[in-house]
This record gives sequence, C-alpha cells and structure tokens, in this order.
Amino acid sequence: MRIFPYISLIYSSPLAPAEIVRRVQSSTLPLANASWRDDFRIDPSQPFQGVIADNSFEIVRLSVSKVRQATPPKIKGWMSPIPDGGGSEIRIRYYNPAMLRLIVGSGVMAAGLAVASMIQDWKRMGAVNPLGLAYMVLPVCAVVAQYFQLKNELNTVQPILNRLLVLEESAL
Repeated sequence: MRIFPYISLIYSSPLAPAEIVRRVQSSTLPLANASWRDDFRIDPSQPFQGVIADNSFEIVRLSVSKVRQATPPKIKGWMSPIPDGGGSEIRIRYYNPAMLRLIVGSGVMAAGLAVASMIQDWKRMGAVNPLGLAYMVLPVCAVVAQYFQLKNELNTVQPILNRLLVLEESAL
C-alpha cells in the first residue's frame, strides 16, 4: 500500500517520441517565469510550465483562479518508442510533492498525540483507551483530500494532453 497519493496512467500515441517532445516544448513555458504578474498573462497556447528532457517531462498546469494553489499537482511523463511499429508509449504520473510534508507532518503529530493520550489513560485508569487512535483521522483525511485533488486535476488536464499528444489508453 502506498501512503503517498499519485495517479499513474499508461498511454500509446501514434507520434514519435521526438514529435511528442516538440509538442510538449511548444506548449510549455520555461521555469524562469517566476513573477506573480506573469500569472495573469497566461497564453492559452502554452497552458503548462516546466522542464522537458529528451524522453521525459515534468510540468504543471498554469491557471488563474479565485483560489490559487501554492503547489499545484505536477505531471511527470516518460516516453519510449513502441518497437513493433510507429508511435510511442507514454507513462504519465500526477502527484503533488508538497503533500508529502503534510502527510508526514500530520502523521507524526497524530501518532504523538495518540501515544500521549494512551499513556495518560494508562496512568489514570490502568488500561488503554483505543479512542486515542481518533487522532489518526487527520492523516487519513489528508490522503483522501489529496487523492480527490489529483482526480480533479486529472479531469482538467487530460483533455488538453489528449489533444496535444494524440493519446490513446494503453491495454497494459
């Protein structure tokens, strides 16, 4: 079981890996775009910002909304040519690295509170009350909330990537 939520998908595309890299580069701003003013000048032809290598990319979707995400979910992709014919296999992972700090931090805090509560119950009553485990609800809620945020981002980004890279879901 993984505690760090992410969504991984495998696609095939009739495009060659070099063409996929070219298309991703043409729709991605470089990371040098760091000014807050640039957030309001989003070019619809470049909806992403990130880094592109020869056979992989790591991008985030740019958006101007009423609620600005401090760390939007990242999209990491790897491409490899299909040996049987033309085209490529693309593995895409949606994840949020900042969520790891929340999950670990709330997990450590909750475990500490649960242990302290159980020790206090043991000293007071001579028995352990399992109600102290209720502190573990916060980390579980953080994981569930992250999963729903990733699903929402996936539903928003997927049509853009489908059009851009001519993606078809792989049977793998």
